This record gives sequence, C-alpha cells and structure tokens, in this order.
Amino acid sequence: MRIPTAAAYFSGQLADYWENILSESQWLLGGNTPSKADAEALTHLGGKHPNPQLYPHLFAWHSMVGRFKEDRVATWPDGECPIPEGYVPPKPAPV
Repeated sequence: MRIPTAAAYFSGQLADYWENILSESQWLLGGNTPSKADAEALTHLGGKHPNPQLYPHLFAWHSMVGRFKEDRVATWPDGECPIPEGYVPPKPAPV
C-alpha cells in the first residue's frame, strides 16, 4: 500500500471552501442528489484525493462522487460549480 505524500493531496483555497459547504450538505449545491457542479468540482481535484484528516467532508464527498460512471453523471441536473470569489488556480507543477 502506498501512503500519499502531502503533494499528492488536494488542498488549498478550493478545498477549504468546499469543506465548509460540505460540512452542512452532502452535495455542493445542496439538495438530495448530485449535480453537474459536483462532477465539475471533481475535475478540479486533478486526480488528487482530499486529506481525510484535514478535509473529512470533502473526502467523504470525493469517495461518493468518484464512484459514479459517466453515463450516470450525464443524467445529473445542471449546476454551476461553486468557486470562491477571487480564486486564482494554482500554477501547474513543472514537468
């Protein structure tokens, strides 16, 4: 079993913002079902996993959203991914 390093975890402004939302709701836009906002948010993680020690709600959300297949996600209602005001995406790591 490989133990992830800090660089392998998704963190930062988006993680903090979504952790706060998900501490009160199962899905990013609330409601009883995921939306395309949840699918879009998953792409922002870039294949990384939230650190369960720092972001327990985001980790649980990631565990659920990441299990759905594309054909099922296509049926989710529309929704805009919540992004905090003034968010600046991190620069990609050099290759």
